[in-house]
Amino acid sequence: MKKLNFIMILFLMLFLTSCEIPTSLKFDYHLKKVENNSDDWTEEEWDMSKDQYRKLLKEYEENYDNMTQEERDKINKAIGRYNGILMKKGIEKVDESINSFIDRLPSLFEGFMSAFEEEMDNLEDEFEKLEDKHEN
Repeated sequence: MKKLNFIMILFLMLFLTSCEIPTSLKFDYHLKKVENNSDDWTEEEWDMSKDQYRKLLKEYEENYDNMTQEERDKINKAIGRYNGILMKKGIEKVDESINSFIDRLPSLFEGFMSAFEEEMDNLEDEFEKLEDKHEN
């Protein structure tokens, strides 16, 4: 269902892109869509959002000279907000990865140490032999 809604929104965005709607409104629409729907997006949906965002950036660059400073400021704020959302999502993913690593850490450490068990046993044997020679 979410994919269907996302696809419908994407088609609507494509339609809006082809009309003479101000670029600032397109950015606003895209940003609102991301803010309202992105919590449960898959990687594929994020990729589609990023593709649309790149198209909007290109449109912004192409029309930059024809925009008022007010339009530019509005778009720049939307760009900043979108990138902030992307960064937040990235941080959340890193946090999940770190927590996953921490959960696995005891068994990882146990496995790591087991690689040195034989060497440690041999080292202990050598120390015992040295102690025995020293005592005699």
